[in-house]
Amino acid sequence: MLYEDDYDKEKDNPRVVDDLLSRELLQLSMKDRNDIHEEIHGVYCLAKEETPEMLKESLRLLAIEVNENIPSNQKRAYLQSQSLQKPTYINDDEFRLRFLRCELFEINKAAKRMVNFIDLILEHFGFYALERPIRMSDFTKIELQAFRKGLYQFLPFRDRSGRRILMVLPGEELSKIPPTIKSKITLYISWAAGCEVDSQKKGVVVLVWFDKNVKNKDANKPTVLRTKFHQVAAVRLSAVHCCTPDTLFHHFRRSILTMRIGHNRTKLKVHLGEQIELQYILQGYGIPTDTIPVTFSGSIKVTYMRLWIRMRQFIDEPSFNKKGSSIVECPYLNDIIFRKGTSVMSHPGNAILRNMIEVKEIATNGNGTTTACKTKTRVFVSEIMEEIKQNKGRYLTWDDNGWWTILVDEEQIRSKIDYIVREKRNSIRARMNNSQTNKSGTSIFQSQDGSSSKRQKFNGRSGGVLNAKGCFTECFDPNRAYNLDSD
Repeated sequence: MLYEDDYDKEKDNPRVVDDLLSRELLQLSMKDRNDIHEEIHGVYCLAKEETPEMLKESLRLLAIEVNENIPSNQKRAYLQSQSLQKPTYINDDEFRLRFLRCELFEINKAAKRMVNFIDLILEHFGFYALERPIRMSDFTKIELQAFRKGLYQFLPFRDRSGRRILMVLPGEELSKIPPTIKSKITLYISWAAGCEVDSQKKGVVVLVWFDKNVKNKDANKPTVLRTKFHQVAAVRLSAVHCCTPDTLFHHFRRSILTMRIGHNRTKLKVHLGEQIELQYILQGYGIPTDTIPVTFSGSIKVTYMRLWIRMRQFIDEPSFNKKGSSIVECPYLNDIIFRKGTSVMSHPGNAILRNMIEVKEIATNGNGTTTACKTKTRVFVSEIMEEIKQNKGRYLTWDDNGWWTILVDEEQIRSKIDYIVREKRNSIRARMNNSQTNKSGTSIFQSQDGSSSKRQKFNGRSGGVLNAKGCFTECFDPNRAYNLDSD
């Protein structure tokens, strides 16, 4: 059964739910608990190491499991896809590897997840979903209006381990959306998230945000149509963060959520507190909280979500050539990004670039002096670009249509890096010149100790001069903020 009314007052009791969580964690081995704990924090990944031989064998076993071991009444949509006259994407290796990676290559679970997913897309989208992947254009005008509310949306940047972050905002607005439309939205979001092999391996982080200013009056009522999304999603959930105020109402809602996420309960982390407290907690898990699309008054920001929908509409079109595409949905951690009018200093790739420039500059000119020689600067920039290339970093620039594009023009890249180098050199020079020197004249106190000896020398300097570099100069250097775009 793909749908069920799993509302149960006894299971939704907070004490019963807490006991259930404890029992499930105790059933795991110490190694499994530690691995899950580290993956939630983004310092470890449960994905298996892949080799061509291992992938080939897993695909063979998956085909046997689906064709021979799953009863026909449980894979009707799959059988319809095999009866098509023309080839279907369901038989492609890329499609099947999604579900193998989602279940960490457990063949039996991957087969069930795949046939359940095919059944669900057939029911919700129609027969054409067996012929080609689902698209944004498959949504009706009313469904797109629900989509644009931003109740399900990805954050524009990744966490510290490079995983995509899906934000879910329960509340009264979400309860007004029909269950079928919610199911279609979540199915498409999981499909879009799995279009990257990196996300298939690392999984996605789900951030469920209960805002204190938004209350759902119907939260304690059962839903007639309930989708077991955790059994059909086309991408793995590597962590689930539930952020709620510390109230009895939200405690009850947390219990309902805990029961709904099934086997992902071991990956659940519940955080209590006000919005600013929750943001500090999430920062400890490597989540960029400055991009959370919720204001302190509880309003939902939908700017990025609408840009994302526009981008997906463009990418999903058959005329779009996906091979060799320069469009990037979300930058990786080692990418260098440029965007006019917006500060991108905190992006990890840009921070690495600035640190790389500073280390090389200080190593080249230890005394803080800089050279005006253009030839030397060009060599310096070339070394920086070569090191970024070795780290598999890309250069991305923001397109006003709502996505990032890859820069391939080497001279344009060199111009941008050269501008950053010059700005960083000016910052280093200013820091060196502004190093504070604390001078202390001690001659007035010489005769108080009864000694007529000459002034003592400190560090080879008379008069007790302490040549101290200001330890906070770098932290408060106004020149550290500079524009990353040369245009």
